[in-house]
Amino acid sequence: MIRSTYSLPLLLLLAVLITSCNHEPPPPKIAHISGKFIGAKDTVKLYVRDYGQEIHYSHPIYLDTISSDEKGLFSFELPLEKGKEIAIESNFDFNKFFIEPGDSIYFETDKDYRTPIQNIAGIGSEKLEMQTLLKNQLSFLELKEIDSADILPEYKKRLEIYQQTLDSAKSKYSDAFYTYLKANFLHENHYFQSMFSGYMKALMHIDFPKDSIAEQKSTEELLAYASKGEGNFSFSHQVMYLIMKKAYETNKEDVTKQIAYYKQAIDSLDLAPHFEQVMLGKGYLYFLERGNVSELETPLDNYYTTYPKSDYNETLKEEYNGWLAIADGQPAPNLEGTTQDDQVFHLADLNGKVVYIDIWATWCAPCREEIPYSQDIKEHYKDNDDIAFLYVSVDQSKKSWLDYLKSHPDFKGIHINDPGNFQSNIAEAFKVSGIPRYIIIDKEGKIFATDAKRPSSGDNLIEQLDAALAETKA
Repeated sequence: MIRSTYSLPLLLLLAVLITSCNHEPPPPKIAHISGKFIGAKDTVKLYVRDYGQEIHYSHPIYLDTISSDEKGLFSFELPLEKGKEIAIESNFDFNKFFIEPGDSIYFETDKDYRTPIQNIAGIGSEKLEMQTLLKNQLSFLELKEIDSADILPEYKKRLEIYQQTLDSAKSKYSDAFYTYLKANFLHENHYFQSMFSGYMKALMHIDFPKDSIAEQKSTEELLAYASKGEGNFSFSHQVMYLIMKKAYETNKEDVTKQIAYYKQAIDSLDLAPHFEQVMLGKGYLYFLERGNVSELETPLDNYYTTYPKSDYNETLKEEYNGWLAIADGQPAPNLEGTTQDDQVFHLADLNGKVVYIDIWATWCAPCREEIPYSQDIKEHYKDNDDIAFLYVSVDQSKKSWLDYLKSHPDFKGIHINDPGNFQSNIAEAFKVSGIPRYIIIDKEGKIFATDAKRPSSGDNLIEQLDAALAETKA
């Protein structure tokens, strides 16, 4: 018999070392998602987005791109190390939900965005059912159909049911999924408390009282939970908007101070490093979209230095350069559109005048709400030949545009159609991602304000237009 000269402890140590040297991290688990587009008559292209990590809806992060078959059936797999909020985008529908490693979920959806997904089945499907159940609990679309006197009692009832459902979920699901649901709850409650009153007045023409105490409470709860909201797009965006509002209220006339306020507020939330990148990226992009280019040069340089490998550096640099090209003082693109009688119209046709551009569409309710105010502003300058009001419809349907103008003969001004919605020429030239959008061009054809005041701001817009008129007279 041959005896080993090594002691047992030494052999165990060698075994551990060998195991350690050969150890590799386990591969990520797979989540399988499949479903059907009800009513599809051809293949549907799907874009799978890393929604919770995006800094803006218009800057998607794609995880995969696939196509359904001709019957609308689709299937894809995602490697996941932890739970993630994804979105499935197509010209058929848009759905977002939270998935986890090991999920194998099937669902069906149709083209009506008001219809919840249905026929949910598979491993992890109970999470999707829970999200679907809660999605419309506090929906504006449902609440606005209730008699205005009954809305608040109904809302409080729904809020209590939502809270009870959320409490019951804590012991049934993972901590990650519960945290995601809680963030959704806080976001939706704050959105109602802060926005529903304005929504009812603008779209339903109903004066609905705002509960300032409830709004303040929802604000405090939202901010207290901020550090746990990573990976939830809507929640983090709501936190961003809330801080932006406070930044503006604190420093209304100084954008540089607003940016500094936002940065300090994000620092104070004690966020995880990647989440801090997301939140700063969201905020800086927000400022860029309002034409604040020069004010962001230093903050962005600091961002790139602090986060040299950030996933968002390329997006922020591209956006900065894009907005720099249409910043105040830059030559305005020579846009063109079609008049009501099918004549081609160019912005250059108005050289020598201050031009107030209103980018709108007949399908845009906030755009339509601004029109009466716009006519008041136009009336204010009725005797001034140095200013022109240019209304650019981005309606894809020219008929819809013409029908609207025909049914609203008091809507005076220069009207042109540049079809394509957010892919129209003017939308792409001026980086329009939401309407209405207002721009002021000076007499020399240069941009005076790439994100001008709204007509409903009244005297604030008049002050801005007077400044443009005075500057070009000098």
